[in-house]
Amino acid sequence: TIHIEDRHIDLVVENIRSIAELLVRDDSKQKGETNFDTVLNDFIECQTLQQLVAMAGDSAVPRQIKIQILQTFSILFQNISTEISIYSLMSGNHVNALIETSFDLHDDEILAYYCTLLKGLALRLTAKTAPFYINNRVKHVPLYTEAVKLFAHREGMVRTAVQTLILSVFQVEEPQLQKYILERHVIFTYMACWLRDQWTRVERFARTGRSGEQSIQTVLEEHDDYLLFLEDILRLKPPAYADGHGQ
Repeated sequence: TIHIEDRHIDLVVENIRSIAELLVRDDSKQKGETNFDTVLNDFIECQTLQQLVAMAGDSAVPRQIKIQILQTFSILFQNISTEISIYSLMSGNHVNALIETSFDLHDDEILAYYCTLLKGLALRLTAKTAPFYINNRVKHVPLYTEAVKLFAHREGMVRTAVQTLILSVFQVEEPQLQKYILERHVIFTYMACWLRDQWTRVERFARTGRSGEQSIQTVLEEHDDYLLFLEDILRLKPPAYADGHGQ
């Protein structure tokens, strides 16, 4: 357990914030160079990234610090561009560990930064970087499996972000990535359960004239959105997921 006194919280937050600023600035200097002597590598050697992930998962660490850790990693993945820096940042399985950290996603601010982090990571997912996103020990892809858990979230913006992320993951042509995702086709279980619930609400409205907290118009619009999302999956090129799940 990491104990941080209240009087030191602002200082810790500022230090974590400055990490992103320092690493992004150093990365911009590395463009066009093949240089392994970078500030990021110094941070990795000192296990700074590992310590940040450990702090994010420690229940004793204050909320403000966890938010800053999420924000810092989001800034890094959105702004670091050199191949060496990206590979260095993603090595050591720290990214997967951060994705799988049990954040309080009932907290709207933490949820927003967590979704931003997932979207930033999805943008970095390619056939070349895919191995960094795979947890071979338990044979799954944390970016995908954790995003799917938010598939039926109450907030429309969260659901839209998850749908976009899932489509991005599905479009990456990397055999091992595709294999693990096809083995864990939880997204279609979630979709089937969600559609069942929506159809139940529509049927109840037809009988009683009451649709619950949402208007029937909202329910039908969300229903159409999900069907369009399913259509997008079935139209994917290459059709690995469409073929595998369409059956």
